[in-house]
Amino acid sequence: MICKVKICVLFALISLIFIPTLAFAEVKSGLSVINISTDDKSGYAIYWPKDAGKVNLERAVLDGSFQTIAETELNYFADFAVEKGVTYTYRVNIKGETLTAISTEDAGGRPEISNIKIESGSVGKTEASIIITFSTDRLAQNQIFYGETADYGNQTEVDNSLNQNHTVLVEKLKPNTTYHFKIRAVDRTGTETSESENQTFTTPPVPKEQTVLEIIIEALTKAFSGFQQWLKG
Repeated sequence: MICKVKICVLFALISLIFIPTLAFAEVKSGLSVINISTDDKSGYAIYWPKDAGKVNLERAVLDGSFQTIAETELNYFADFAVEKGVTYTYRVNIKGETLTAISTEDAGGRPEISNIKIESGSVGKTEASIIITFSTDRLAQNQIFYGETADYGNQTEVDNSLNQNHTVLVEKLKPNTTYHFKIRAVDRTGTETSESENQTFTTPPVPKEQTVLEIIIEALTKAFSGFQQWLKG
C-alpha cells in the first residue's frame, strides 16, 4: 500500500513539474507525443499549439475506434492510462483541423504505399479529372506527381493532414489521354519520404454529343424495354 502511495505521489510530481514544462515548448502546429514512462508505469505527454481554446483529446489503440480521454483548455495532457508495448493514436480537432500523432516510434521509418486505385472523375469537352486512392502503413502526408511523360512536370499540393487512407483528386487533365504518375508519402515527422514506382492512368473520353432525335429515341427505347419487363413480370 505504501509503495502504491509513493507511485501516485511520483506521478503527481511529474504532472506538476515535467508536464507544465512541455507546455512552454514552441509548438506552432501539429500534435506531439513524448514518452514519459518510468520503470514502474507507462505514460505519454501529449501537447498541441497554444491558444487553441477548449479541446477534446481522443485516443485509439492503433486502428481501433477513438475514445475521448480529456477535455481541457490547456495545450497539454499527461496520459498514464496506457499499457507498455501498445501503440496509441491521439487526435484533437482545433479550429476545424484534425491533428493526429502516434505514441511510439514503432511506426517510424519510411511509409509503405499500397492498394493504389484509379477512379474516373468528371469529364467535359476540354478537361477531365481522376481520383487516386491509396493506403500507407502509418500516418503520412501525400502528394501526387503527374504528366504525359515520366518526367511528370506537374504535382498536386501537399496534403498536410496525416492519414493512412488517402484520396487525391487530380484535375485539369486532358480527356482521353494517358498520364504517368507517382505518389510521394511523407511520415509524421516530415523526414522519412517514400515514392511509388511510375504508373499510368488514362482519362475518360469526351462524352458523345447526341442530337435531340437521338435523345428521344434512346429515352423511348429505355421506356419500351422497361414496359416489356413489366409485362413479363
